[in-house]
Amino acid sequence: MKAIYLVAGAIFALSVLYLSGAGFAADIPESGKALIVAPVVNGDQSALQKALDMRAYLLSRGWSDSDIVFLTGGLSEPFVDGPATPERVMEELDNMATYADGDTYVQINIYDHVHGTNGYLAFQLEGGDLSVDTFVQKVNSITCDWMFLELSTNYAENVANGITKDSHIIMCSHAENQVTEFNYFNIVNGLTNSEADTNGDGSVSLEEAFYFEYNVVTDLSDGEQTPVMYDNA
Repeated sequence: MKAIYLVAGAIFALSVLYLSGAGFAADIPESGKALIVAPVVNGDQSALQKALDMRAYLLSRGWSDSDIVFLTGGLSEPFVDGPATPERVMEELDNMATYADGDTYVQINIYDHVHGTNGYLAFQLEGGDLSVDTFVQKVNSITCDWMFLELSTNYAENVANGITKDSHIIMCSHAENQVTEFNYFNIVNGLTNSEADTNGDGSVSLEEAFYFEYNVVTDLSDGEQTPVMYDNA
């Protein structure tokens, strides 16, 4: 796995892009299956907003509600499909493994900037933490044409290091021993900003979104958060 480090000041945070056979410049497709998780613990409304923004982005591309599972902690809006418990997350990952095939696009987005325990998955779900090994095993069991996995959490590199299959894109906010800063990386910012369309083709690829958000984050955080990209394409 090749790593490209884009350094601006001290590295206090890490973002990872793990490229797939779908191609680094690929757009997020107009259909697929998505699991979006926002535990919303201790009033972390910023993480919840990122989850809501990602859901809105997928809907704007033509996705339907039935293709998006949205799990949160303590929220009651109609579109919320259930609590962000370890059991429910595992259930939805199993559902994805059943649904997916060689022509399938799968997306998983998890947002939590409050909790994270080294050696456990980098977010806290209602009812307890979920082990890295268990989560990675579930993700690796999903057979699909390609997958985008965003872990906008503390210590997220624990998970990225365990994904071994091809055709995956993984984006993590931080290294295994690093916590979030207030201006943490969020790919949806780039995906929804027309200024990120550097080649002028009318759409924003993951590559363009990554570099756009990299510049935003490093400028705002004065180098205290540095996105890093891993590429196995």
